[in-house]
Amino acid sequence: NIRVVNLGCWELFDEQTNIYRHEVLGPESALRVSIEAGITTGWEHYTGLNGLNIGIDTFGESAPGNEVADHFGLIPEKIADRIRNHLKL
Repeated sequence: NIRVVNLGCWELFDEQTNIYRHEVLGPESALRVSIEAGITTGWEHYTGLNGLNIGIDTFGESAPGNEVADHFGLIPEKIADRIRNHLKL
């Protein structure tokens, strides 16, 4: 039971009813994961205290895109590993 949500605009999403937001994000007891090719700041509002926020919280890396994505763990295999490790907590 996995749900994939594209949360394109936080402001627009926050304007929706609590019922709608809960229907989209699912229960707070579920693991919520954000994946952002940018900073993770702010995602905790949506992923909750037990959530996992995967992204780029440093700057200054320079390389071809696929190398940078691998370095920051933004490739499917590394994302899956992070989620598996988080679930072992």
